[in-house]
Amino acid sequence: MLSGPTRQVACPSASVPATHSAPAVSVIVPTYRHEGFIDETLASVFAQTFRDFEVIVVNDGSPDQTTARLRPWIDAGKIRYYEQANAGQSSARNAGLRLARGNFVALLDDDDVWPANKLEWQVERLRSQPQAVVTYGYARGFGSNQAFRNPEKLGESGRIKEILLRRNIIMSPGQALVRAKDLAAIGGFDEKIRGADDWDLWLRLADRGSYDYVDRCALRYRVHAKNASADSRYMFGALIRVLHKHLGLTPLSSNGVAWLQCRRFVGRLTATPELDRARSASRSGQRSEVYRHLLRAVRYDPPLIGSSRLWNILLEN
Repeated sequence: MLSGPTRQVACPSASVPATHSAPAVSVIVPTYRHEGFIDETLASVFAQTFRDFEVIVVNDGSPDQTTARLRPWIDAGKIRYYEQANAGQSSARNAGLRLARGNFVALLDDDDVWPANKLEWQVERLRSQPQAVVTYGYARGFGSNQAFRNPEKLGESGRIKEILLRRNIIMSPGQALVRAKDLAAIGGFDEKIRGADDWDLWLRLADRGSYDYVDRCALRYRVHAKNASADSRYMFGALIRVLHKHLGLTPLSSNGVAWLQCRRFVGRLTATPELDRARSASRSGQRSEVYRHLLRAVRYDPPLIGSSRLWNILLEN
């Protein structure tokens, strides 16, 4: 689908029919330092009620025992397994896209899991709606007492570029199913925007057609200490790069109002985990950590300085 080298380490997928015809769906799982989660992730793929898929696992130079953990899947012929030097999740996703043979692409992070009917209803939606480039559902959080839902209410359908410019409404690619031809047309993920490459992808896909939201759970999103999105400073920089790419470098441009609205969204998004860390530090009596995280939160979202969310934490301390 995309050009560029990728090193194949082991066998083709056993999910492809015996005729070796192209599967309907290519499932791409980039993996890095999540050896403790990858088995459950893959098990959720092979538990799907829809069976016409291939599974491509791309090891992004993981320094742990991921390869050994995946060996039974490889030896059983269930996955196509590839390795590359560490280059980031967007690079690993693109490596998988270069190898994909399906008409549809489903991306799944190596620590998340799918409901059993996820592929079935999403394939049906895209097959019945030729104008749609993406279909998606909501994500349900689990782990670390995180039982959130995203989006909290109904998602957005139709030509939603303007909505996407103001916020990323799809928190993880694992919620979605995308047409392979549309991913190929836009060149896959932008590897220069590591950390927010999915938001950038949704924005570019929105130029090609409509989005289809179905109010069904499409992903169980695992919350844990090693989530890639947990590094607030890194994520802040990545999200700002997306704004620069799509709205111009300064709020003095013709898109100034939209730029400011997006900047506030990015600020709130990256400040929230810092507030959570400050609250946790306050409860454990780590006063210096409270101040450090609150200062970071204000840096990302300056209006917080007058917010009760911040002052309640300070008063606890």
